[in-house]
Amino acid sequence: MDIPPIRSLFQSNLLLGIAAIAAGALAAWLGARHLDQRAAGLEQQVRQRYATAPYIVASRDVPKGQRIDASLLSIRSMPRVFAPADALGPDDAGQLIGGRVAVAIRRGTPVVQAALIPRSVRERLSEQIPEGMRAMTIQVDQLNAISGHLEAGDSVDILYSQARGNGAVLVPLLQRVPVLATGGVTQAQVQSQMAEQNADFSSVTLLLAAADARRVVLAEQTGRLTLLLRRDTDIGLLEALSVNSRELLLPMRIDRLRSVPSALPVELLVGGNGSAPARSWMRTGDGA
Repeated sequence: MDIPPIRSLFQSNLLLGIAAIAAGALAAWLGARHLDQRAAGLEQQVRQRYATAPYIVASRDVPKGQRIDASLLSIRSMPRVFAPADALGPDDAGQLIGGRVAVAIRRGTPVVQAALIPRSVRERLSEQIPEGMRAMTIQVDQLNAISGHLEAGDSVDILYSQARGNGAVLVPLLQRVPVLATGGVTQAQVQSQMAEQNADFSSVTLLLAAADARRVVLAEQTGRLTLLLRRDTDIGLLEALSVNSRELLLPMRIDRLRSVPSALPVELLVGGNGSAPARSWMRTGDGA
């Protein structure tokens, strides 16, 4: 039986329309799926790139040479991409406490190992002591600290003074004594420029022979020690003579008397009223 033309046309157009709609729907679904996958991939890349991790940061501005304690540190999460490669995490806090910073650290900045004074420089003072020598720390004030100008690497002379009755006696105790440290700053730190010299220190560590260290201990307990700063190129030694306060003025009087030449004559000019003055000579010790 023949199909009517209108019905045949309707059936063919309907099938084509359905096929077109199905194809469009499939293309839209595939396009949406591709966009979703693409967006998910980009989101995953961004998430991985900007993933955060906890780091140790400075809780406030930390000046160069500052000793680190817990109050100067805090934990902050930040993207790994923005953190230095050697930034320290919470598990590394034990490496920081008690150390000193080699450079100033601003508040909120991650703390890195390179910003710290190496422990090999900060510690092991014993490695700087030659065989047979000793390191000894003594208390000093602003006078013995040379008003803060004394620093590790200098050499000093040590004077010992003791009160006796109404006067005092002074003895040169030791000469050309090397200074190992002023406060907590050692010579190695000064040479490596890892620490800033602190003018406000109350102790000085000296390099002494074992026998000289005993003398310094006794001197601290029985009198007063005074440090004299030496020039680096001054390698001479002074004569170790004691000075008594009662004799302070005696050398001055003797020097003044010795400075007057007793054998030289003194010229005298007498007259001069309109005529040439009479000239004569008088020696020291002559009568009037």
